[in-house]
Amino acid sequence: MAKKKNQDSGCLIVFVLFIVLGIIHDKFGDSGIIITGVVIAFIAVCAIYANLKMKSGAGYTESDGYDQKSGLYKNKKNNDLSKRFYCHDLSIKIPPCLEGPVQIKSFSDKNVTYRVDLDIMRCTCGDFVEVRSEFNATDPRRLCKHLISAIFEHGTIDHLPDYSKLILTSAHEQKKGVVPYQRYVVCDIGESQAVFAVPQNNYEWLNVYARNRMGANGKPGRYRRFGYSTIENRWAYGYAPPRASEIRRAVAVLMEAYS
Repeated sequence: MAKKKNQDSGCLIVFVLFIVLGIIHDKFGDSGIIITGVVIAFIAVCAIYANLKMKSGAGYTESDGYDQKSGLYKNKKNNDLSKRFYCHDLSIKIPPCLEGPVQIKSFSDKNVTYRVDLDIMRCTCGDFVEVRSEFNATDPRRLCKHLISAIFEHGTIDHLPDYSKLILTSAHEQKKGVVPYQRYVVCDIGESQAVFAVPQNNYEWLNVYARNRMGANGKPGRYRRFGYSTIENRWAYGYAPPRASEIRRAVAVLMEAYS
């Protein structure tokens, strides 16, 4: 059906084009036909270029963060998930601490302290040494609860995007580190951005950090955490963020790319 509609549209365009050419020829003669032909050729070249750009990943290249191998912007196996997304790993950069390395007390044993260095994002606790030290300095998974505590006591998060503030604040309030077994990916969703905490062990539930609905003043809502079941394809407690359908498609793409 769609193919037939496209063919009918093409015939109509050709028919209208011939009528326009006939009118131009009557008024301007052969010179008008030549000018019209040049304009039509230019429009055709622009259309072909735009089409090729869309097929190559909406204009994004590897330098823009487009990963052709994993297919972050499109699902190559399912036509229903062909919508492209611009995505990149979440990066959290904390300014150097003027105090240098600091001592943070253990949360379980008050007689134990750990040496925390915000300049290189390093802690001497077992969780950091055994699990988190393999991640780079700006990867949120590197942040154990002692590093997060040091950030709030001796550093600052004022410069960070709202979604990064939410992730760090939630961990700090729970006296926990950022979950190290899920990958944090930022995707453009419409005019805003959402952060997806993609589990690496095919866990059913996935956290999405997205803006809440707009307030009465028309300003964008605050970021909050939404839970999404990748098996039942539903939102926790039936509470979905704005642009939920686009976010669901992004979830499917990311789960295929990273799981």
